[in-house]
Amino acid sequence: MNNINENKNINDNNKNQNFTFSYYAPTKEQRKYIESLKNEYSPTSDLENKIQTLKKLDNKVKHTPLIISIIIGITFTLLMGLGLTMVLEWKILAWGIVVSFLGLIPLIFNYFLYVQIKNKLKQKYSKTIVEISNSILNNSKN
Repeated sequence: MNNINENKNINDNNKNQNFTFSYYAPTKEQRKYIESLKNEYSPTSDLENKIQTLKKLDNKVKHTPLIISIIIGITFTLLMGLGLTMVLEWKILAWGIVVSFLGLIPLIFNYFLYVQIKNKLKQKYSKTIVEISNSILNNSKN
């Protein structure tokens, strides 16, 4: 009789225990974020490093003269506008003409300055860019 009661107690204990299982999957946005972090922190290959260096040098050659020209253009356009304001609104004719020409002269030479800076940067970085490009192309042939 004792044996039967023990079996009954074991069966009662098993009935009280429930098995629960929960599953969580990341959403598409979370998955994209996780993938971007993984790609950012995973080690890059030598080829990827060379391509990134090549892009940085190319952007430096193209964007530096553009930014300098835009800053010069905006600054001296405002100076020329001040001179025109002096002439047309404030009736200061002589100084207005002088200030307008001081703003106009750099604007005339701004494009030539842009070309000169771009050519100097091309000359400075051309050897490095060509070396990196050749090493990438030679590796892709092998």
